[in-house]
Amino acid sequence: MSSISRKKYALGIFISGILVSIGYYLFLPIQLNLSSDGDYNNFLVQVIDNNVEVLESNTIDKNFSLDAIKYLKYSLDGSTIRVIHPLLKKQMYAIGISDIFNKEITINLTCWCADKSYPEQQDLTLIYSHFEDIKKHYIENVDVRNRRLSVQGMSRSLYLLIAIASDRIGLARTLHKDRIRLMKQRMGEIIGDLYIN
Repeated sequence: MSSISRKKYALGIFISGILVSIGYYLFLPIQLNLSSDGDYNNFLVQVIDNNVEVLESNTIDKNFSLDAIKYLKYSLDGSTIRVIHPLLKKQMYAIGISDIFNKEITINLTCWCADKSYPEQQDLTLIYSHFEDIKKHYIENVDVRNRRLSVQGMSRSLYLLIAIASDRIGLARTLHKDRIRLMKQRMGEIIGDLYIN
């Protein structure tokens, strides 16, 4: 074998090794990490498409591994990750191809903080929308045991969330008093639904 042939052969093996390594790395699962300012658990993590159809749904505590092949398909389809917890604000994360290379996604969740000493009043329509998400997505997809664990020792915060829902700020100012009363009543019913099958 001539010296040029050996060099081409060695270069071919070297390039093949690099391509195999890159391919292996790309197919490693993507780690999803959820962070919040408190000790929360039992998050509902859903992958939704452009038509808001659920492609994948999981109940997790803090970390979750996503299959790289599925993730690539989701990123090409323009899908989104939706994270819902009864005591935290809903988060949406647009799936991107760069996440396949980074191998890690961190989503920071913020609390409504209704149980603070002096909580800030929130627009009633925002709080009501949060409770609608709990009813439509969380209660429908998370079993009753995990729902109870997600709010264990924090049910007071849920009721305080209704208390800080104000009809004096934002879009809620345009609502009729009967509608406001019905919305608050409905939120109380949704809290009850968290605890029953």
